Amino acid sequence: MREAPLTEVVGRYYAYMAASTLGFLTPVWVLLLETRGFSFTEIALLDSVFFAALVVSEIPTGYLGDRLGRRNALVLGTLGVAGAAAAFGLAESFVGFLGVYLAWAVATTLRTGNDSAWLYDALDAHGRAASFAAVRGRGLAAFLGVGAVASVAGGYLFTLDPRYPFFATAAVNTVAAGVLLTFPEFDGRDGTRFTVGDAATAVRRLSRPGLRGFVLYLAAFWAVGWSADLFVQPVTTRAGLDAVGLGLLYAGFTAVSAVAVNYADRIASAAGLGRLLGVSPFLLGGVFVAVALAPALAVPAFLTARLLLNVTAPVAEGYLNDRTPSLGRATALSAFSMAVSLATIPVKLVAGPLADRSLFLALGALGAGLLVVAAVLFAWERPVADPPAR
Repeated sequence: MREAPLTEVVGRYYAYMAASTLGFLTPVWVLLLETRGFSFTEIALLDSVFFAALVVSEIPTGYLGDRLGRRNALVLGTLGVAGAAAAFGLAESFVGFLGVYLAWAVATTLRTGNDSAWLYDALDAHGRAASFAAVRGRGLAAFLGVGAVASVAGGYLFTLDPRYPFFATAAVNTVAAGVLLTFPEFDGRDGTRFTVGDAATAVRRLSRPGLRGFVLYLAAFWAVGWSADLFVQPVTTRAGLDAVGLGLLYAGFTAVSAVAVNYADRIASAAGLGRLLGVSPFLLGGVFVAVALAPALAVPAFLTARLLLNVTAPVAEGYLNDRTPSLGRATALSAFSMAVSLATIPVKLVAGPLADRSLFLALGALGAGLLVVAAVLFAWERPVADPPAR
């Protein structure tokens, strides 16, 4: 399997990333929940349950990937996402959505950690581990590029029937699972049995000086950034956009993000990896405070947030992969994702009730909170060493 040409392996990875799009539902999922009569407090509660389920599931599913193989875990996760997307379109009650969110969370954790670990080990097997951020960035660009087109289609599909974007998401992710079945397996075990003790060692490694600050810093950054993404649809619809307009808006956001993330490795090289990851939380916090003071800045603020969140993703994953042995890599990456989910829960629970009072109050509070947390963490321990160790 390791004799497969690298170009073929990477090409299959790009095909999987393109087919695993969530673009059809991204611009309209909050709209669907609003049509079901849910308040922002209830939507935030559902999101909090989702992230709590991520916390519980991350390490077990990362362990499963290290034990049974990353490709197999990815296939199960992608089929699970497809089923959850279809169920999301059919659900009506709060309890029904609660079940969907729980299933979707478990399926998601089968993909997080395992996808990055599989790619890093595939590249490492060909002596190209240093190209991880570049390849991962192009993979995310494929994911976002297809997502941009799907966002436009999703807006139109929603006007025909609110369920259609979710059914379309289920269909394309089923195709993605088929692509995964063609993947060779790279698990880093070389015949070694991966034990629970190995998993515990992989998790403990993240608490050591040099990584613990990185984990906490990026967890706060992504928790606030993706929590604020909940408010894009209500802010813009209250400004007059309909579902079709949202699809076009998200297509623009996603297309610009796809171009930027395609060059994430070059951006990190030009700006300095430590500077890029170190400054991004402060920029994000400042942007949200600014939009709270000047609501007319909402669209450029949301675009800036998307760019920061997407460009930093492959860079941060590469940084962590460089410092994680292959045996246990999926578990360690899942533990990192768990930290992000754990940080997201209180953010969601605070932001939801604030948004019921004022969307812009919620955004401002998120931004101010991130600025404070980032400053404290930066003062405590420099979160990112530059350049990364190889």
